[in-house]
Amino acid sequence: MKDSVAAGYKIMQDANLQQFAEKIGCKLSTSNTVLQTNLAHATLIKPSVLRMRKKAIVTLRNNLHGPWNTYFSRIAQIEKEVVPFFEKGSKDKDSLENDSIAQLSFQDEYFKCLNHAPFIIFAIAIFKIWVVPAMTLLTPIVAWVLPYILLRFVYAFPIEQQEYLQTLQNMWLGNIGTNTTGDMLSPRSIGQFMIFGFTFAQSMVQPIQNALHLYKTDSILFEMGVKLLELYGILQTLKVEAKKQGLQMHISETLSELEGLDPRRAFLLIKEDPERLHMAFRDLAQLEIVWRIAKTDYLNTVIFHPTVFQIRDMVDVSLTNGVPSSITLSTNTERHAILTGPNGGGKSSVLRGILQSVLLAHTYGVAPAVDAIMPRFRWIASGLQLRDTPGVYSMFETEVKFAAECIRSGSPEGMGLVLFDELFHSTNPPDGTRSAKLFLEQLWTSNVFSIVSTHVFPLVEDRPGHVRAICCAASEKPDGDIQYSYRAEPGICKVSSVHKVWEKYGLRRAAHNPMAKSL
Repeated sequence: MKDSVAAGYKIMQDANLQQFAEKIGCKLSTSNTVLQTNLAHATLIKPSVLRMRKKAIVTLRNNLHGPWNTYFSRIAQIEKEVVPFFEKGSKDKDSLENDSIAQLSFQDEYFKCLNHAPFIIFAIAIFKIWVVPAMTLLTPIVAWVLPYILLRFVYAFPIEQQEYLQTLQNMWLGNIGTNTTGDMLSPRSIGQFMIFGFTFAQSMVQPIQNALHLYKTDSILFEMGVKLLELYGILQTLKVEAKKQGLQMHISETLSELEGLDPRRAFLLIKEDPERLHMAFRDLAQLEIVWRIAKTDYLNTVIFHPTVFQIRDMVDVSLTNGVPSSITLSTNTERHAILTGPNGGGKSSVLRGILQSVLLAHTYGVAPAVDAIMPRFRWIASGLQLRDTPGVYSMFETEVKFAAECIRSGSPEGMGLVLFDELFHSTNPPDGTRSAKLFLEQLWTSNVFSIVSTHVFPLVEDRPGHVRAICCAASEKPDGDIQYSYRAEPGICKVSSVHKVWEKYGLRRAAHNPMAKSL
């Protein structure tokens, strides 16, 4: 549980942060992937990296008027247009390669180095797109006129134009060696002319069509190269801007070899090693994420403290209008909490907000809260969205397995955080209560911070003194309506909203339906 990256991705999904990059306004599609990867590695990030990111956010927040937004918008557009040509399995890239790139560059390992010689690719393009079709169009002159010039002026053979044309006609009609002139309109002559015409037309049209296709490919290749060089230029500008503001964010040097290249050579350089481009976009994504976080006013910096876990006025960022909540725990007083509240009252949202705050704090040093203080957790155990595994584990077995792993993970060497929503709700109430008691007895004596939720009130009432009771408070009005607070506060809430759930889905009406008795 402590070092599993797969578990990290599951925790990130439990926190519902899959679309957080879009939420904070990221333009690069790579940013979403990079952000999810970073969040999945939250507890594995080195302290030096976390300090660097946190410092960058603070620095950028003090100067939000730079040209960053304009640059990232343009980079996102270039990414959308260029990256598909350099991805494995890309239809655009495969089509381009299969059709024509090989004809416009050197593909053999011994000659690939020539692709980077100045003007070589340009010369190949000129030859194949313009010279070869021109030579094709000159075929009639070469085939018909040149022999006459050679005979008449080079070899001084006394042949007149009319005689030469008559000889050509006899050759076409198959009358060589006879004194007769063939009939141009005979079926045989017409058939010969049709065959010749088709062959000649094909020999003329095919090179021209190939040239047109190569021209289109060369245009795409050139256009992609121009965009790559533009990207490199923006990257250099961002480096200068970052240095000016004192940022220590790493910006890749993998595109440095594009310096001084023409567009065609730039394209072929990246085509031979597309990882250069992907690394550059990943670094740019890291920078964009930090910039967008700096611009997001509800994300505030976190203080790390080994004995205090306090988040004030946090919100669940996956909700459009989340209600702020606060939580305060401490190793000196109460390091565990048990949460109650009616269905739909906000318990899951509170736990999700806590998990979001912890993940973002451990990844970027910020939290969606007014302020936050927390330990550097070595591991996080999320029981917010436990599921069964058909044919392997039932839902109850999954819950028991998760609980056992939480107990095994707790140790004096590594501070951990346990979040468990709806303790053992998947089995019958007596067995669920017994399982919860067994789990909580061990959890509440371990060296971890924990927050669990339940609808079993005796578990809350019988808790030891170092466990804090919190609730998402609600009150029932005289007309049966429920007033929810949606925020965590001290106490126990025993208000039931089950009748509202019945009404929402029509279960009460079905119970009073006479037809229901006969079913």
